[in-house]
Amino acid sequence: EKAAKNFVSKLASHGYKAEIQSVDLPKLGTRYRVYTGDYADRDVAKEALKKVKEDLKVTGFIVRRD
Repeated sequence: EKAAKNFVSKLASHGYKAEIQSVDLPKLGTRYRVYTGDYADRDVAKEALKKVKEDLKVTGFIVRRD
């Protein structure tokens, strides 16, 4: 959880709005997922992901949340 909160702070310092979602996984326990953005479409999300990767030197992927 601490690492997720630190990452959200790092994203915020670069101008990104982010949130944490906790997930209980069998055999692994609680894990924390960090999400950023609410993008109009997949192309916009791809561009945002590219910028996050460049700005923060991290990996990531796009998911659809309803």
